[in-house]
Amino acid sequence: ELHGKTVCDIISEGASLGFRHLHLSGGEPLLWKPFYDTLAFARDGGYESFFINSNGDLWDSSFVQKITPFRDSTVFSLTLLGNENNHDAWRGKGSFARAMKGLEQACSSGIKVRVFTVVSRENISSLAEDTARIHSRFPSVTGFTFIQLLNAAYGGKDLSQSLLSPDEFISLVKSAALLNL
Repeated sequence: ELHGKTVCDIISEGASLGFRHLHLSGGEPLLWKPFYDTLAFARDGGYESFFINSNGDLWDSSFVQKITPFRDSTVFSLTLLGNENNHDAWRGKGSFARAMKGLEQACSSGIKVRVFTVVSRENISSLAEDTARIHSRFPSVTGFTFIQLLNAAYGGKDLSQSLLSPDEFISLVKSAALLNL
């Protein structure tokens, strides 16, 4: 875990170089104790916008209250791994329901959210339908991003069987184009 001072030093250096957009990722950045203080430090230091990757588990009323001072300049990405079955298979039972509850809380509170979906063989066939369902339920979602699964370790799982072939990747691109969201 990075110490708050180290992060603030990096943020200050970026501001001095002219950076005005800060992208925070993790693990789950909202678990990091100095998260909100760091956003305030960056805003006060000249950063104008923030992009934060999250799993949505902590998007509750407390989160909404704490993020309100940054709401107009912040976009959150919610990472989904497909529909409920696919998402829960990767992240644990109930994780999809928690993500949807968080997404509901964020959208109803005016927080800007993009949905990121990691695409694998397990979810590519239902990608268009799953995305349309999320878009229909949460029309304020600002966009969708599809991320091709890379051959990396995830929780000790062998992902090699989940990687897309070139033909499957082309199918992904065609599906995304047909969504017309």
